[in-house]
Amino acid sequence: MIPNVFIDGSVFETERQLGIWRLFYEVMSRTSGEVDYTLLLACEPKHPVPKGVRIEDAVHRSPLKHRLNVAGRLRRRRSLEVLRKASSSAIWHSTFFTNPVCVEQRNVVTVYDCISQRFSAYDSALANQSRSQSEAVSRANLILAISHSTARDITALYRTLDAKIVVMPLGYEHLVNSNCVLQSNRTGVLFVGNRRSYKNFGKLVEATSSPLWPEGHDLTVVGPELTAEEWRFVEAFGSRRRIKSTGPQSDAELMKSYRSHSCFVYPSLMEGFGIPIVEASYARCVPVVSDIPAFREVAGDSAIYFNPWDPDSIASAVRDGTTEQARTTFEREVDATLNRYSWDSAAQIVLNAYELMSR
Repeated sequence: MIPNVFIDGSVFETERQLGIWRLFYEVMSRTSGEVDYTLLLACEPKHPVPKGVRIEDAVHRSPLKHRLNVAGRLRRRRSLEVLRKASSSAIWHSTFFTNPVCVEQRNVVTVYDCISQRFSAYDSALANQSRSQSEAVSRANLILAISHSTARDITALYRTLDAKIVVMPLGYEHLVNSNCVLQSNRTGVLFVGNRRSYKNFGKLVEATSSPLWPEGHDLTVVGPELTAEEWRFVEAFGSRRRIKSTGPQSDAELMKSYRSHSCFVYPSLMEGFGIPIVEASYARCVPVVSDIPAFREVAGDSAIYFNPWDPDSIASAVRDGTTEQARTTFEREVDATLNRYSWDSAAQIVLNAYELMSR
């Protein structure tokens, strides 16, 4: 029996949450021949949609523009009933914690991390996410956790959870077709991603002003352009000459960045997995990362670790990451790291979960 799955595709509609879009795009692309997918969108997608996937209106998320629009309310009600009828016997899988349109619908929830529960006091957006995530997890029939570390966090936070948890590590093959020659005269340090509170970017900026930071190795920041406030923070530490902001990059541009820098630095206080670690590893860019459970799980012996609360520890680890000794150790261990991860494996785990729920 072919699984019938409705994907609520909110992450396809936003420029943010690129890593989550990547997960669903890679998995759905590999399984669309074996799964009957319906992707629910409330607007034009901002990212590519996998081939072989049917698109329908996410009417449950489409706001009614005027509450006194009686005809519009009636049309929306009818559309909701059509959606409920079409999806009632299908599996519901939201990309970001939206509830099924049918109360009794079989429900798969992907949990990327438990950061919102830990850092909600410092970030109002994370507080809203924490509530949505908690509700989604409590209603789930099956939970996909992107690492064993995340699975442990889920178990610790939701002690009365009935849903089965399946671990689904992520992949890196999206960079495989980004042809770029490995540069022999690499220099500099690379940071990739957004800079929300738990990403700990401020401590990295502090580290660039430490006397332990390696001379001649500037920090390149890939992701949203630094704001005026962030530049003022950088200038307060006298690091303007050491930091360059490139803005977002395509896969091909990112591959070139990984391959032209001595090491990649990831100072997060908490993560669920860390795709940039396996991206950097594939591109042969030495990972220098926080000593946190998820990163220990993902990178193993192929990374250099630091205390993310200590700028001098960060600077010292970055300095070590630029040495030939670090590269020799990295080259010896990196293949064992990469062999644990692939989008093909992730897709098979998801397919197995759908088939299990369809019986």
